Amino acid sequence: MRHLPPSVAGIALAAAVVVTSFFSGSAASVGTYRSYVPLLAADSAAPPILQSVPAGWPTTLQLGSRDQPGGAAAMKATAPFAFRYAYLSGGVNTDQDWTTWDSGGTYVTRFIADSVANSIIPVFSFYQIRQSAPGNRLTETPGVFANLGDATTMAASCRAAPNQ
Repeated sequence: MRHLPPSVAGIALAAAVVVTSFFSGSAASVGTYRSYVPLLAADSAAPPILQSVPAGWPTTLQLGSRDQPGGAAAMKATAPFAFRYAYLSGGVNTDQDWTTWDSGGTYVTRFIADSVANSIIPVFSFYQIRQSAPGNRLTETPGVFANLGDATTMAASCRAAPNQ
């Protein structure tokens, strides 16, 4: 498994936490991005990367879209997106995870470089359970439950987690 440099991994983690937390809370507790950021900064239990908002981050609610490496300039020309999203998947025991999507496993590195060059914050979702065997041969819900109940698949997912 390839690892991201700590600075890149931290930025991606912070982006994912802010965006995921914002959209997963209840309507009453979420408010706006502006009111949510101080909660991150004031949270003494948060990892150090989340103690303050990185320089250049938006201070208002921003939107993003799913994209591929090489697409940031076109995305930025379409609308003033602040975030672009990539879903890293493929399964933990299939030999087809995201590190195999291109030569040398550079998918994430190229996505980040393209994002930075176009002033867009990259966000990654790392989700491998659905595409893992044996559940990948079933429809979605039974497949996920089959994988969650399979000790071999779950052990492989622990080994495949980023930066482990």
